[in-house]
Amino acid sequence: MVQAAKELIDNQDIGHNIIIGESFENPALKTFWNYIESVALDTPLEDESSDDEDTKMNVEEILDVVGDKISAFKATIPESDFEPKVSTKRKAEVEYVPDETGIDWLREYEMNSFDELRVQELKAYLRSYGEKISGRKGELIERIKRHIRGR
Repeated sequence: MVQAAKELIDNQDIGHNIIIGESFENPALKTFWNYIESVALDTPLEDESSDDEDTKMNVEEILDVVGDKISAFKATIPESDFEPKVSTKRKAEVEYVPDETGIDWLREYEMNSFDELRVQELKAYLRSYGEKISGRKGELIERIKRHIRGR
């Protein structure tokens, strides 16, 4: 297996004069930079051009060159490693319980007054949205804040 992996790696040739990051542009970074520039300068976003073909992967060409090495490497891997690992653990059913505390949670969030509430009330909110209810009071408060911000 190690020998097959070495042969696969040795067959990689990106050229001796190529400096990654300098010899060709990264299209994703170029797109991101164009976006940042347009926002910063309040200019329209430039049209994406298709001249970034030099960084796109040509699968057929790769398989023509190293397909036999890939097959040889795959042949050294035991069949059991190809089978997906299936978890036997079952997730607990989420129990949604209506919040009957009468608390205005958005107001509490805006006033940042969760510390004044009891743990039982905090858990009632979390239960009503099927969120995790274990942890210390500070953790419950952070979980509620995250949930409200995400709505």
